[in-house]
Amino acid sequence: MPIKKNKRTMQTEFFDGDVASQTPSASSVLEEDADAHTHLAAGQRESANMGLIMKELREFREDNSQQLNVIREEINKTSARIEEAEKRINETETRLQVAEDTVQELLHLQIHLDAKLTDLEELPATFELRVERAHRALMPKPPGDASPRSIVAKLSSHRMKEELLRSAWHKRGFEHLGKRVNLDHDYAPDVLKRRREYAEAKAVLKERKIRFQTPFPARFRVYYPEGAVVYESAGEATEDLA
Repeated sequence: MPIKKNKRTMQTEFFDGDVASQTPSASSVLEEDADAHTHLAAGQRESANMGLIMKELREFREDNSQQLNVIREEINKTSARIEEAEKRINETETRLQVAEDTVQELLHLQIHLDAKLTDLEELPATFELRVERAHRALMPKPPGDASPRSIVAKLSSHRMKEELLRSAWHKRGFEHLGKRVNLDHDYAPDVLKRRREYAEAKAVLKERKIRFQTPFPARFRVYYPEGAVVYESAGEATEDLA
């Protein structure tokens, strides 16, 4: 009887040991659950990071697209302005070319008219000088023994007037009825008075055979051997010649 009881006990213990060896422990299960939870959390974080990256990429693409659209619009506007500027430049160049051609034609016409006018004005001495009017100078009549008043004549041709004066100055005037006649511009009375003040200086220069001129309005140019000098008054000229 006691031996049988021991056998059952041994069998029970044997079976209990097999079951214990085949059933996992609670700690193992907890570790597996923790690992699974850790892997799940890591996957979720990775998925969240990927979603954030994709969102930033989409925003970056949208921002780049907007900036490219703005740049494209600016380029189109600039291209339009350049085309308009080129069009205006071409139109301006065309107008300038037309203006240059017109100016050239006018210059040729002027040269032709000047030559024709010169031919018409170079008339023989028997022809009239085409004096429009002539009269005595507007000043009191001098006494009988004094020089008569000057005669003021207006010619219809300015070129003829200049050539006539140049010829008279070159010949130093001419004689009429035994009297010396000089030709000059019709100066204002005050200018004529100032020019007459150089008479003494002119006489001295003529004796010394020094060339001189009286530029308008009342200056005095003397060509000394060492160079030309221009005087503004008769006093300056007389002082140097003294």
